[in-house]
Amino acid sequence: MNKSLILKIACALYICFWLFISYYFVKNRNGHEITVLSELLAQTKSYRESGFFTYPPQGETLTKRGVVKSVYIKRGMEDKKTVALQIFLTNYNSPMADYAQVFVEEAERYGFDWRLSPSIAMLETAAGRLAPKNKNGEITYNAWGWREGGDWKKFSSWEDGIRYVAHRLAYGYGVKNLNPKTMEPTYCQSCHEAAPGKWAEGVTKYMNEIQSIYNNL
Repeated sequence: MNKSLILKIACALYICFWLFISYYFVKNRNGHEITVLSELLAQTKSYRESGFFTYPPQGETLTKRGVVKSVYIKRGMEDKKTVALQIFLTNYNSPMADYAQVFVEEAERYGFDWRLSPSIAMLETAAGRLAPKNKNGEITYNAWGWREGGDWKKFSSWEDGIRYVAHRLAYGYGVKNLNPKTMEPTYCQSCHEAAPGKWAEGVTKYMNEIQSIYNNL
């Protein structure tokens, strides 16, 4: 066997070796990231059940945020807004946590702030946890305090509610005027008359909380 052939075989084996190592590393790294992501969500739930409603808990640095970013953002599985909103809703044990992407999609469809609708829902019904039943005792999936015909408006699902409210917000108020301060006198007239600015302040507080999570991803 001549030296040239031996050299070619050696080079081929070398390349195969590093391809195998690279595949093994990426595969295990990805698996590790997914495992860490599961741990992150479980840890978030633990914080919530312990009475923590901020992310991360005061005084702690959650370095695993980078894993969330690499798993979701770099691979294009979800955008950063969806990740931030899902963390926010999970922190508050919201039944709408799995619909974070729908919130973002609908806001982008109509061109208004993606934090607005979930923040209103948070203020009105603890993001759906305290959603009212109608006069017939039916679940309304109404996280925004909407009334219709003297009763709580009933949606067929959380997703249905998110999409309906996004449409009504955009066309009822106009995208240019779609912010808590300008909405308050109409959206919650009784709130505005009783304590001007408080409703808007509450919604803005939650919008800022979502933004803080987003900024730290």
